[in-house]
Amino acid sequence: MIKGEEDFTALLERVSTFLMVEQRVSYRGLKRQFGLDDEDIEDIKDELIHARQIAADEGGRVLVWRQDTRSTQIRLAGPASFRADSYTPNHLAEKILSIRSAVEGEKKQVTVMFCDIAKSMELAERLGPEKWHAVINEFFAVLSEAVHFLEGTINQYTGDGIMALFGAPIAAEDHALRACMAGLRICANMRRFNERLRADYGESVSVRIGLNSGEVVVGTIGDDLRMDYTAQGQVVGIASRMETMSESDSVTVSEFTARLVGGLCELQSLGTQEVKGVSSPVEMFRLISAQATANRFDISRRRGLSRFVGREA
Repeated sequence: MIKGEEDFTALLERVSTFLMVEQRVSYRGLKRQFGLDDEDIEDIKDELIHARQIAADEGGRVLVWRQDTRSTQIRLAGPASFRADSYTPNHLAEKILSIRSAVEGEKKQVTVMFCDIAKSMELAERLGPEKWHAVINEFFAVLSEAVHFLEGTINQYTGDGIMALFGAPIAAEDHALRACMAGLRICANMRRFNERLRADYGESVSVRIGLNSGEVVVGTIGDDLRMDYTAQGQVVGIASRMETMSESDSVTVSEFTARLVGGLCELQSLGTQEVKGVSSPVEMFRLISAQATANRFDISRRRGLSRFVGREA
């Protein structure tokens, strides 16, 4: 039984994030995951389903995340070649193309994500060209779904991964939090992806994800949504370094991203590392969880607000 307003607020944040990542969870599963009783479940249902309207009940047994109705469900790719523009939700594509003339050449504060398959060459050799082609197509679709769900944009498709940006060209003050939540969503989606991969090919894949925040300059944006960015202050290089040093199936963030999500995400320090082109060592953190419904005021209130002084009049 959860007691106290602050405890219940924190519980809602954890349940909301867990539900957003998993999409569907049974009430029995919630009880086991968070140590809840029937009264707690009813309180959570009232808050998430009726008050916040971010979840729905299914048959009295399952809690379901209510996605933004504007979002387009990404269909998993088959053997055909992957086309980046065809996997961009319509509302995002229209928004990007409508503002491109205003943002080209503009400086933006963004969070950069790099994500790839760990030991991809060994996996490709075991699967062979045709099977590998089908697997990598579906893998790109899984990554695209998570990035676009948090309104990020994919800047580059590499041979076995992506470079994505949050906060450009579509501005978002919470770009770092969005990137963190997208990273966690990718990890959750990969668990389901690997279930199918093991069933079809007897194989599984691991991902490495790195995040860094800083300033970029938006270049040209083509009709096919391909974008050109110029990074300032080694922003992209540090993000790439976070990814290469990330452990399998985890998200590693730089100290620059960690400062922006302090109190909003649970982070574990991994110490400092030398990064090529950066004069001082950069502290790295493993992302454990993110609070989907929290904001800066919630965090301040939980820590204790400053006392009003000099207000007698």
